[in-house]
Amino acid sequence: MSRIQRVVILASLVLQGAAGRPALAADRPLGPAPFVVTVSPGTWTEGAPVAIALEPQAGRLSRERADVYLIRVPPGLVVRRYLAPTNTWAVRIPVAYGRDVALPSALHASWREEGPLGWSTILIIFVPPGADPHQRANWLWRPIIVKSLSRVTPTAAWPAGLTLLAPLGLASAVAVGLVVRAGRPRA
Repeated sequence: MSRIQRVVILASLVLQGAAGRPALAADRPLGPAPFVVTVSPGTWTEGAPVAIALEPQAGRLSRERADVYLIRVPPGLVVRRYLAPTNTWAVRIPVAYGRDVALPSALHASWREEGPLGWSTILIIFVPPGADPHQRANWLWRPIIVKSLSRVTPTAAWPAGLTLLAPLGLASAVAVGLVVRAGRPRA
């Protein structure tokens, strides 16, 4: 039996086994989190305060305890940032904003915006105390997703890069003009 035949047989066995397997905890449907989310301001400006408030919804109360994670997923970057209880962002290491929080309770998070610039996504995830927030099977509800635009505060001063690039751009334009003019046939 060739290697390709063994791979095909193994793949078909795996697919047949997956079709008949019982549902895992990670496959269970998750309901929405029982919170109303308020974000202030809608567009985040570098250096300005940002606040997210979670208020429990009436009629959807639960008596659980949970760790609450606020995870920032910047655009184009695979590095996640976690809002720590000190209102600073920790990189790569999961830090719970609230540990062993009695639910339902209001939760208010704030920080000073420092980028990255562009659209960012904040995921608010609730897991049992001590559970891994990266494992979907641990989530108590669907993540709350907050999307916002982060921008730079306009300043009167030129950025240092433009001071150097402006003369270089002008010199490049002059050089291209000279090359084009010198390359024309003379009449």
